[in-house]
Amino acid sequence: MSGNGKAPTEGLILYWSSVSGNVASEKNTDRVRFLLSAAKLPFKELDLSLEENTASKVYMHEHSKCENKQTLPQVFKDGEYKGTAADIDEWNEFGELKMNLGVQ
Repeated sequence: MSGNGKAPTEGLILYWSSVSGNVASEKNTDRVRFLLSAAKLPFKELDLSLEENTASKVYMHEHSKCENKQTLPQVFKDGEYKGTAADIDEWNEFGELKMNLGVQ
């Protein structure tokens, strides 16, 4: 959470949880990190399991367009929902990652 008590929304943000207990979610988070890094895209990570990120968790749930708003990881760009790990994988496969994330 930023110093003013609001969820950060600027830039590319990877929402994830360090205590999900879900092996698939952990692997998906690692994969998204790898793909964003490999594409040389600067991004922030917000661990939603941390109390200091409560406002970010609420923001993600309110603005997610994912069918299951609990799905992690999710990626946002400038406060706008962009997709899940499956979306990131697909866009990367077709060379459309930067275009779909709205970065060049």
